Amino acid sequence: MIVSYRDKRTQTFTEGRYVKAFAGFARKAELHLDQLDAATSMRDLDLPGN
Repeated sequence: MIVSYRDKRTQTFTEGRYVKAFAGFARKAELHLDQLDAATSMRDLDLPGN
């Protein structure tokens, strides 16, 4: 689960709003942030490509 964000743009992006800086990789960023949010422990993040 994501508790806080270091970057305000990332938080804005996760709220479903458009962030120009993320336009080139928005889909991949969304997938990774969904994985982070669904994780309940560090072991959940032991996936290929992380």
